[in-house]
Amino acid sequence: MRLRASQGREGIGAGTQAPGAHSLSLEDGAERSVRVISSTIRCVISNVSHFFSPSVTFRPEVAWYSSLDAKAFDNGKSERLTVFSADIIWHF
Repeated sequence: MRLRASQGREGIGAGTQAPGAHSLSLEDGAERSVRVISSTIRCVISNVSHFFSPSVTFRPEVAWYSSLDAKAFDNGKSERLTVFSADIIWHF
């Protein structure tokens, strides 16, 4: 997928974007608007490993992200984000 980005322009009206907004053009011609927020992020991660057998490992993980300067998550609506993830590893 090819992307082409253009930074937002000042002003209000047809064909303009808010300052700080970016527009992404996709290969199919569709446009997506994204908002770039600059902030300092703090992250705390906790995980465990469980060995079902010598060849299978399960690793669940939870990560908490906090934005210290601005509401940087959920399109500028939240200062915090929680992510749950897991890995299953087959050793060979």
